[in-house]
Amino acid sequence: MLQSEIVKSRKITLIAAFVAAACQPSQGSKPASLFSHPHLEASERTIKLDPIPFGESREAFYTLKNTSPKSVFIRRVGPTGCSCASVREIVFDKRAPSGEVIRIDPSGCRVELLPGEEARLRLVLDTSRYREPISRSHGSVPVWTEGEPRALLLEWSADIWTPFWVEPWAVQLGSIGALDGVTGSVSVQSHDTNEFDILVPAEMHGWQLTKSTITRGESLLHIINFKAPDELPLGPLQQEFILRSDIPDSPPIKFWVQALVEPSITWSPRRILLLPGEGRTAAKIAILSRDPDTELMLGLPTLTGFANNAGNIHIEGPLLKDPQNKNTVELQWQGALPEEDMEGWLNIDTNQPDFPSIRIPILVIAQQEKQ
Repeated sequence: MLQSEIVKSRKITLIAAFVAAACQPSQGSKPASLFSHPHLEASERTIKLDPIPFGESREAFYTLKNTSPKSVFIRRVGPTGCSCASVREIVFDKRAPSGEVIRIDPSGCRVELLPGEEARLRLVLDTSRYREPISRSHGSVPVWTEGEPRALLLEWSADIWTPFWVEPWAVQLGSIGALDGVTGSVSVQSHDTNEFDILVPAEMHGWQLTKSTITRGESLLHIINFKAPDELPLGPLQQEFILRSDIPDSPPIKFWVQALVEPSITWSPRRILLLPGEGRTAAKIAILSRDPDTELMLGLPTLTGFANNAGNIHIEGPLLKDPQNKNTVELQWQGALPEEDMEGWLNIDTNQPDFPSIRIPILVIAQQEKQ
């Protein structure tokens, strides 16, 4: 017990001595620390970028020099501590024949700096990646090399001009009907500029736009309302809106409306799987109108695509079973088990002008031999 305590005490003493030595000035004029490198120098350890309008990018270069008589291998650059900042490449301007550019992998790299060689490290700050309003940002970039526990710490800072802030950037509407005429809104709050106006047209991309303004103390809050066209194309929707303010040279006001546009009727499931050999011989399809005032007038279902044994699939319905205007179609496999897999479709006329029929794939799996 006593010996283990002595060993533990020695370890603590050695760690404390290492940290103290690392933070003490060296015999020369430069301090030695965990973030000063003995063989790498930078022409500027701290870079202040030019002011950036929110949404735009700026880049800057650190010039690194290998002061050692031996090659230095850069093994890692970063992390930058912020997704807005990235170090993308190292540029060797003096390498023959016309310079060399090496991409930086954030997970690690092995880039050689020859004795006395210089290279430029490219930093990119992308303010569009910020998810909250900001007026100033700063960070650091450590440069790690092979065989050296210390890193060269490079720093950066930037003033970001954010005159206003859009919330939310993307409006998620989920599943909507093609004829629903959905509505929504986004807010534009003043941030670095108290007074401004937004140029909002009455219509954009077929969508209707309106604007209202609320005064909150010395700042303004603009509400932009939108309404979908009378009919939207079916499928995924991502509509971008770009507006301008009356502030000279200000960034644009951008927001997106995202949704999955479906027909005026919906049904579930979208695929039917029958396994008669495993006891799964029946399936039900629920068909529902998105408009409760529109009565569904479904036609008789038919089967297509089946080469053999199609007569073994019995169809019942459509049956109106509840007051929510939901119809149900039931399938039942009857007779002997199929000798091979079968594929086909269930077709139902809807008598809806925007989506006249439903086509649901059906897969019938033959009985499998058990191992």
